[in-house]
Amino acid sequence: MAFVAARSPGLTPLFVSKIFFFAEKWHLNRYGRPIIADNYIAMPKGPVPSTIKNYIDRKWSRVGKPDGFNKAVNIERRGLNKLYPGERSPDLSVLSQTDLECLQEAIDFCREKSADELSELTHLERAWFEADENGSMNYLFFLMRTMKIEMN
Repeated sequence: MAFVAARSPGLTPLFVSKIFFFAEKWHLNRYGRPIIADNYIAMPKGPVPSTIKNYIDRKWSRVGKPDGFNKAVNIERRGLNKLYPGERSPDLSVLSQTDLECLQEAIDFCREKSADELSELTHLERAWFEADENGSMNYLFFLMRTMKIEMN
């Protein structure tokens, strides 16, 4: 989250969720492993990584508060929550070069789209449309391409 906040300050939870979804999908397809391996939920506006969402919403009773969270990221609480960089730089040692590559690619991809466009794109993803509403998405379907979304 600190990397995403530093690279694109002021993102809403919807954009943060879509960045992580696309980065996770692309990384899994290219390199055979997820980046964060979160539990993605098929919400009405598309995939939502549940742990990341709980961090943004500060639901510490569900996920536990990571050490140094407030120094790593800042979540503005006016209107829509927005993610901003914290006091310290992201700790890049916890991410591989391929993690960083896919995260940056997803940031760039999502930055050019509206919230509605991102929701529509994720609704074309098999992992989303095969899941029950508000149910967990199957990682197996992250490996499958859709008709309209192709990986680079």
